[in-house]
Amino acid sequence: MKKEYSKTHITEIKQQAAAWVAKLYSGQASQSDEETLQKWLTAEAIHASEYNYAMTAWDIAAANEDDCCTAGENQDENYVDITTERRASRFLIKYVATGIAASFILFFVSFMMPQSPTGETQFIQTFATVVGESKTVGLQDGSSVTLNTNSRLYVDFSTSMRRAILDSGEAYFEVTKDPTRPFVVTAGLKSVTVLGTKFNVHRDGSKLTVAVVEGTVIVHDNIVPELLEANARKLIETPNDPLMGDFQHYKLEAGSVGTFVKGADLFTNIEQTNTRSYQVWRGGIVKFNDSPLALVVEELNRYAPKKIQIVDAEIAELKISGVFHFDDMDGILTGLDMMLPVAITETSDMFLIAAISSDD
Repeated sequence: MKKEYSKTHITEIKQQAAAWVAKLYSGQASQSDEETLQKWLTAEAIHASEYNYAMTAWDIAAANEDDCCTAGENQDENYVDITTERRASRFLIKYVATGIAASFILFFVSFMMPQSPTGETQFIQTFATVVGESKTVGLQDGSSVTLNTNSRLYVDFSTSMRRAILDSGEAYFEVTKDPTRPFVVTAGLKSVTVLGTKFNVHRDGSKLTVAVVEGTVIVHDNIVPELLEANARKLIETPNDPLMGDFQHYKLEAGSVGTFVKGADLFTNIEQTNTRSYQVWRGGIVKFNDSPLALVVEELNRYAPKKIQIVDAEIAELKISGVFHFDDMDGILTGLDMMLPVAITETSDMFLIAAISSDD
């Protein structure tokens, strides 16, 4: 039985959620703050739901600010404005610190975050993995999701649509086809809409990579919650209309990989490739083919509880090929030590990779 909440209580929760998002985006949240937030999120299902909508609203607001602040500027097509969220954070924190915080946040959540398209309070599930962990979960519609290391996913289903929010990390989706309920995955400033297919989504900062294994997906700009359901259906019905609904979208077929960034254009790069390489992590492995050491270390650090750091820049471009099991980090480091002219040392909090000096 679903718990009922008064309008006053719901408003208070919305305000709390907006304040948490503002604090996190400000960059001032401490470890203690993050622990307190996790307790708050798990205390009641509605907490996670409203927090999730606040995150989506913030991303949409940041995107709108980008459009305003960069209009008419001559920018490179791959330019990513990393200052936007900081500006927005300072703006919201300023109000949180004043006596009119409550009225501002109430306006913010009321305008950007309706409870649901039907006006009912929504209840969502939360799935997460820690560093080095991956797991597969079944959803109530028969779909399944496999989460990669250090990932968090919110799932919110209704009778008319299915929605998942990839808050961080990477996930592989096998979506059961349901013509009556579009499946929408939101990740940062972009969303992926499908009816039924298999695809991988990796959210890495402002970059989003979508690899389609089977079927077709449509990647598009985020849509405010109250318009999401109607527009998701239009996207399914008219996927080839590039400006349907006054927002950009792009159709990816099976075997396609799309890379999307926050910027002027919807996509940065689309390629036809073997999408298996984008899901080998589901087998507990990482695979490299003539990859520079810097890239290898960056990927390994996604799975390593104790991080790896390159000490000497001169070895960053050394090339590596091979398949490694990421749950055996000691074995991986031993292999690197044997394959490359490097010396690996362990400190209390990390592994250091340095060039072997001429005297060694």
